[in-house]
Amino acid sequence: MPLDERDYVRGKHPPSCTCEDCCESRLKQLKKEVHPEYVSYCPKCGQKSLWHKVKEQKYECLNLKCKYVTSSPNSIKTQYSGNETSKNNRPRTVISPISNWLKALLLIFTFSFLGLIFSTLIGSSIPFWILFEFSIIFSIEKWFSYYTRKHKWIGKLYRLILNLSILSLLGLLIWSGIRLFSGRFTYSALVGSLIFLAEFIFFIWMWSVISKNSWRWPSMKLTVFSLICLSVVFAFAGVQPMASYKNEAIGKVTAFFNEQKENAATKSEQVVITDTNTETGGGNFISKAIDSVGDIWDTRVADYASKFNQYRQSKELTALEFTDDLNRIADLRLKELYTNYSHNSAGNYNEHLAENIVMSTGFLSNSDALASWQNSPGHNANMLDSSYRYTGYAIGNGYAVQVFTEYPTIDGEPQLPPGWYWGN
Repeated sequence: MPLDERDYVRGKHPPSCTCEDCCESRLKQLKKEVHPEYVSYCPKCGQKSLWHKVKEQKYECLNLKCKYVTSSPNSIKTQYSGNETSKNNRPRTVISPISNWLKALLLIFTFSFLGLIFSTLIGSSIPFWILFEFSIIFSIEKWFSYYTRKHKWIGKLYRLILNLSILSLLGLLIWSGIRLFSGRFTYSALVGSLIFLAEFIFFIWMWSVISKNSWRWPSMKLTVFSLICLSVVFAFAGVQPMASYKNEAIGKVTAFFNEQKENAATKSEQVVITDTNTETGGGNFISKAIDSVGDIWDTRVADYASKFNQYRQSKELTALEFTDDLNRIADLRLKELYTNYSHNSAGNYNEHLAENIVMSTGFLSNSDALASWQNSPGHNANMLDSSYRYTGYAIGNGYAVQVFTEYPTIDGEPQLPPGWYWGN
């Protein structure tokens, strides 16, 4: 072609270039995006390389050894019947669209069946979902990419599915890696390593597919931003499990700031009181450090046990024993109160136990919890019940729980005497 038609400034050839490199590139591109309305079999060379130029209303063979050009559509064949110039005289048939659907269905069924077998053998559903998702995306890329380009809404939906798939796969990779390196992934370290390797290979392949479709909308940034916004809205709207995650995160942040506030207040409010020792003539002093707000911010179980039993003994009642088992049950109930403040335990931890609970919008100390229950007739009755011998206590994040029972417990269940049982 003439030199003046070449774009040497950008190092690219114009779209109408007919040099050998451009023809080869055009032929490769057409083979990737075959469409029966624009590509046909050349009646001269028999290859599927006859390109229909719609604007010029002519047909041009992109095979450099043929270069057949015609303007008559009557000479175009959708099925090559062979001629003397062809090396292979066997006819070539045009693959109908239905065969692509059959191929895709067969591939999806085969890979899903294999994934189901692997999942059954190792006791995990990960292989099934990996092979199932791979077969679907591979089928779309292999046989149905034309439809994702022709119909914009299908292309947008396909890109959204790709974005969500690779994000979920990334989360699966992180989760599998944590479980694998902590020895809690599968029954065998070898099987877990192979699954993790398969996830990693699938992630790389998915990344290449998304890079190939990077021109589509929506972008990955928009998808991630939309997911974050939806998660925040659902969390504050009370949709589970986002609401539980939000409450847990807020609880941890609140506990952290309360701890910092407690440390700062303890240091700033520490007062040193100095008394004169008169027995030594008044010249010597005894210095004693007293924490004036330590009682306000104390949340230790031992501190509450001391205050609680002092209160019972002031009412001429015996002290209760704070057991490790009931302290653990109280801590489990405390975590339930973060999301459901009621006496209804999802884990039935308090099924056969008496229970006191309290909630505060600000910081809650042992003294606050005890005073609140003393001012409530029902809660005060539990604390002063003479039949109880064992108790457990937990406090944190503005909540407090105390459970009571007459009998020793195992996993929070009171052990009744032989022959006794719980009535309806």
